[in-house]
Amino acid sequence: MFYTRSKSDDVRFEMTPLLDIIFILLIFFAVSTTLITNKDGLKLDLPQATSVVKEEKGLTISVTKTKTIMVDKQEVKLDNLQQFVKQKIDQDNQTKIILNADRNLAYYFIVEILDQIRLGGGLNIILQAEKKRPKNG
Repeated sequence: MFYTRSKSDDVRFEMTPLLDIIFILLIFFAVSTTLITNKDGLKLDLPQATSVVKEEKGLTISVTKTKTIMVDKQEVKLDNLQQFVKQKIDQDNQTKIILNADRNLAYYFIVEILDQIRLGGGLNIILQAEKKRPKNG
C-alpha cells in the first residue's frame, strides 16, 4: 500500500505559545531584578542623596552601625583595613573604592575609615548612598 502525503499534513510552527513563554520569562526577570537586595547581605541604612550613581566594580567596603567592617564580604578589623586596601591597589592602581557606611555611624569613625583607606593608597573613593524617595504629601 502506498500512502500519499496530502498538503494538510505539513508541519506548522505555532508562534503563540513561544511568545507566551517569552513574555512570562520577561515578567519573571523584571520582577526578580527589582527584588535584589544589597549584595553583601549586610543590613545597611545608607544615607540618601538626590543624585545617586551606582558603582559596581571596585573594592567594596561596607560598615554596619555596629562598626563591623566588611571588605568584599570578608570581615576586617580597622587596623588591618590599610593592608587590604594596599594589596588591592598594588594589583591595580586604578581600583575604585566603594564605601557603604551606615548613616547612623559616628562621623569620627567614618573619618578613621577614610584615613585608613588613604594610607593604603586608595585615592579614588566613592561614597555610596541611596536615591531619595519623593515625599508624599
